[in-house]
Amino acid sequence: MKRTITIVLLLMLILPLICQDKLMEMKIVGKAKKTSEIIPASIKDVNNRKAACIIFLTDLEVEMEFKPNVELVKYIAKPGRHEVYVQPNERMIEVYALGYKPLDVVLYSYGIPYLDEGDVYHLELTGDKKKDFSLVVISNPADAEKWLDGELLGTGESFNITKGEHTLEVKKKGYTTIRKNFTANDQITTFRDMKMLPALEIPVDIDSEPQGAIVYIDNVRFGVTPVVNFFDEGTFPIRIEMENYETIEEQLIIKEPETKKQYKLNDIRCKLTIRTSPNAVVYFDNKNYPGGFENLTLLPQTINFRIEEKYCKTISESYELKNGEAKIFELYPEDISAYITIISTEDATIKFNGETFRGKVENYRIEPQVLSIVVEKPKSKPVERSIAIKPNAIEVIEIKLETERGTIRVTTIPTDGFIELLSDTGEKYSSIGRNDFTNLPIGNYLLSVSAEGYNDYRENIKLNIDEVLVKKVKLDMIPGYEKKNNVKTDLSKKPKSEKGHLARNWYWYAGGVAVGAATSYFLFSGKEEVKSNTTTVNITIPIP
Repeated sequence: MKRTITIVLLLMLILPLICQDKLMEMKIVGKAKKTSEIIPASIKDVNNRKAACIIFLTDLEVEMEFKPNVELVKYIAKPGRHEVYVQPNERMIEVYALGYKPLDVVLYSYGIPYLDEGDVYHLELTGDKKKDFSLVVISNPADAEKWLDGELLGTGESFNITKGEHTLEVKKKGYTTIRKNFTANDQITTFRDMKMLPALEIPVDIDSEPQGAIVYIDNVRFGVTPVVNFFDEGTFPIRIEMENYETIEEQLIIKEPETKKQYKLNDIRCKLTIRTSPNAVVYFDNKNYPGGFENLTLLPQTINFRIEEKYCKTISESYELKNGEAKIFELYPEDISAYITIISTEDATIKFNGETFRGKVENYRIEPQVLSIVVEKPKSKPVERSIAIKPNAIEVIEIKLETERGTIRVTTIPTDGFIELLSDTGEKYSSIGRNDFTNLPIGNYLLSVSAEGYNDYRENIKLNIDEVLVKKVKLDMIPGYEKKNNVKTDLSKKPKSEKGHLARNWYWYAGGVAVGAATSYFLFSGKEEVKSNTTTVNITIPIP
């Protein structure tokens, strides 16, 4: 029993292989033709994309099945027409038909390099027919070609054909074609004494709208429309071409007494309009269009463009222009500008995006970005800060700079020397005798030390960050300088106060006669008043 089951299983596997050689073959005729048919929006693939469609037009009257490589979205069968809806980007469809070998249809091989959403193509599918009937054709001349239903049978006399209605043509160059329509009902259909007459060229009149198209008959240039000329009788492929118009290809039957055809060409040029805001710029086809453009003429193609406007979000679009389409885009960039305020000290310099501001930036409009800000001021370490400015943001940024400081320590001989520091920015600091000048801004200073009876001392010094700069100054005494007593001075002029010091003009008298003048400086509290115009003090005066 087990042996019998094994034999049956083997036969089930082997029989299809044995019969495979007896199956007829299918084939695709010509290249695919793209059509303008529209796929219903409801037919979508598993990714919610609009499907593409391959429509197989066939003369095979058998049960058929179609299996795409990825996904069969939908299948609609009609007589002679099989609509196979597939995913975009599909590359191959397997075709199965009862009594025929399976056929792998690689779309690229038939002129479909890429399937996009909504694309519809026609493919013509045919196959071998069962030929149980015979056709006998006896012609004169005997070597004439016998054609059946547009297919060459050969130059012999006997052929196997299928049952049904047929068109027989007997052709030979230089002879008039003989054409017969017949029905193969009997086992043998015979045509005898098919004598061919010498052929006469037939007048052919071809015109088109618009005129100026190039006409090719049987791949031979026939002329430019309107054109009238002679051509052999028969059925030939005709092609009409014109720039910016869709090419027409079909079969032309040339027969007596005259063949006349009029063709209307379809303009495939498209019109493209892009409308946007006046300040926006459309970048398309390596050109700039401020404010957009109207009715730009283009050939069918996939277009890519972008729209940019300052302070706005960029718009990028891709679209496939179809034959004769007039497409209008109305796109207005969205304002995503932000505003920033930067607060610092009045003497600070604020820099960003190549611009410089003094002290403060208030409600400055800016595009979203990562902004690098640098704030500088004299005697301070620069501060650099990065901040992400988001769309429609309002940012307030405070950047304060600390002045870098140090200390200058001055001691003098004599110990009551008058010390003065003058900074490179104009500030003055002074004291009598030894002093620590703390918390001073860094920079360059002029150090001056003076005392009565001594030569003045001056030096340019530089104070660095956090430095304690020590200066020991020993003044040189003026030679021959002596101290005299009981010399009168005139205090009639009101003293001048500057930086906490009192300046007095001194006038020296000897025997009631003024012999000299000088200016002395004293610490002054701001409350001292002059009580009299004349007083007697001890003073040192030089002896000549």
